[in-house]
Amino acid sequence: MNNKNNIENLIERFFEGTTSNLEEKQLYDFFSKEDIPDELKKYKPVFEYFHSGIIKETTEDQKQQNTVQKKSMHNYKKIIYAVGGIAASILILFSVYSLINRQEENFNPYEGSYIVRNGVRITDYDVIKPELEKAYKQAMLQEKKSETILYETSQRDKYDIPDVENQLEKKYYDLLEDIDNEYVKKELEDIFKSI
Repeated sequence: MNNKNNIENLIERFFEGTTSNLEEKQLYDFFSKEDIPDELKKYKPVFEYFHSGIIKETTEDQKQQNTVQKKSMHNYKKIIYAVGGIAASILILFSVYSLINRQEENFNPYEGSYIVRNGVRITDYDVIKPELEKAYKQAMLQEKKSETILYETSQRDKYDIPDVENQLEKKYYDLLEDIDNEYVKKELEDIFKSI
């Protein structure tokens, strides 16, 4: 009888929300038995639910919550990978653009060039630039003349004109006379001799 009064007191305190975890465990254990007094049987479904139903619901809720978290984490990872890929692509494009743009700005076709005047090597770009440009123009002019000569000789070969080689050699040496720069002239003579 004392046990019954104690359980009734615990039930009353349980519904008031003042029981401890240990007291609630006593209630769950009591209502999990088969021999419950008739006047307390009406509480059995309630405490069975609290004991097992809440655990099941909590477990199912946790599973659902874990599934939702996994899905959201998966979506989050997809977003991170996509944003990372886009950022990497932009960085690569920017780097390539910077390299191309920098090369165009800093390109100097005469870099490393020098001239020798009176036995002195001059590398100052501002001093040698006019002479380099003059030599370049003369070389371009000679290239055009040599292309013309080659074309004319190829046309003559079609018609079997004799002594083409001698005529070609004469034209090359005529071209050499037009060159003012001795260094360029010497280099071209060496090239003509090797041909």
